[in-house]
Parts: sequence; C-alpha cells; structure tokens
Amino acid sequence: MFVSCADVACTTTSTPVTIDDAGDELGTYISMKVGVDGRPVIMYADERSGAIKVAHCVYVHCTAGVASKMPVDYAGVGCYGEFPELDISPLNGFPILSYFNQTNKTSGALRITQCGDAGCIDPSLRTSQTVLTGKCGFGRDSSIAIGGSRRAPRLFVSFLDYNGDGAAKRASLAILKPVPGSRGAGATPLHVQWGVSEEGGAPSPPDGGKDDICKTGKRFTPE
Repeated sequence: MFVSCADVACTTTSTPVTIDDAGDELGTYISMKVGVDGRPVIMYADERSGAIKVAHCVYVHCTAGVASKMPVDYAGVGCYGEFPELDISPLNGFPILSYFNQTNKTSGALRITQCGDAGCIDPSLRTSQTVLTGKCGFGRDSSIAIGGSRRAPRLFVSFLDYNGDGAAKRASLAILKPVPGSRGAGATPLHVQWGVSEEGGAPSPPDGGKDDICKTGKRFTPE
C-alpha cells in the first residue's frame, strides 16, 4: 500500500493506494525514492515468485496507482531480492538497485541492477549483475551511495557479511565504477573493504561457517 502525507506531521494522509496485489509474500521488503520526474519509484521483493520488482507511480502522490510494475531481476526462488536498497543516479537520473540473493542453503550474493529509464521498464536498457558472493547470508542489508565526479563516478555499496552462522558478521564496503551517463551499462568492481566484525576483532575474508540462517523454512532450490 502507498500513502502520502498532506502535512509535515503527517496528521492527514491520502487514501491508501494498492501498488501490487499479485498474491501473498509480496512487498515484504521495500525501498522507495522520488525520481527525477517527481514521481515515486518503489522497489520491492516478490518472495512468492522470487523476483525483484520496481513500480513507478503515475502521479506525484500515486493517487492513480502505478504506471508500471516490472520484475527487473528474477530467480524463481524465495529469499531473492530481500533487504533491497534503491537510489537515483545523479549521472543519468535512473534508479540503481542493490539487494540480497539467497537461492540456496550454502551461499549468498550481493547483486545490483542499473536501470536505463526512469521506471526501469525497458529490459534492453538495464543490467543486473552479481557484485560479490560469499557464504550463506552474504550480501544482506545493502545501502547505496553515489559519488565521485561525472568523469570518474563511483558507486559505493555497503552490505552485511553474515558469514554463514552470524558468528562473525561485519559491515563491508564494495566500490564500483559505473559507466558515466550510460543507460544501465553495468559497473566494474574496483575494491572491497572488509569491515570490522561485530565482535570488534580483526576482519578476515569469508571462510565458511554454519548455515543456520538458511534453515528457517524459506523456499530454496532442490538440493
């Protein structure tokens, strides 16, 4: 559902608008930004179908619903697209998405999608790619920042390295080089900084661990 506030304190709101109603386990994880056209762009996970979707509102307050709701990346399994983050690139005004890919019980990945239009509609203008992979739970809770210059832009993606059983989870940072002014043409990883672990010990690259986080009843591909 989508509502917009009529005042700063949000004492009055618009009538709730349904963004997508294609079954249960839909919209559990959501990230939203206002696009360069002033209309909300909403990223959410469809856990039933195992897809990341993007909705683009018709009007500023989304009162007429959405102009489009597109699956932009698809795996066909649950736990795909969880913990999403969306930002609008200052290089071209198009959405960039980061999210968690957990399609089996032993490995996880951080993925990004770069859109080539304001609503991420045209599949020929967007690129989805795996940035990094690790043990189960790797790539959760990502966040995006875009910096650098137009000639030398940088895409910063922070994420959680859960390291399998959560015993050594830590915040980490990937620095990527997107193609400036492009329409979803992809990005090149430049550097990965392993952060300090939650326990405050010296970090080390992912090295395994139990996969208890993956045994929570979620749907995975058959083993």
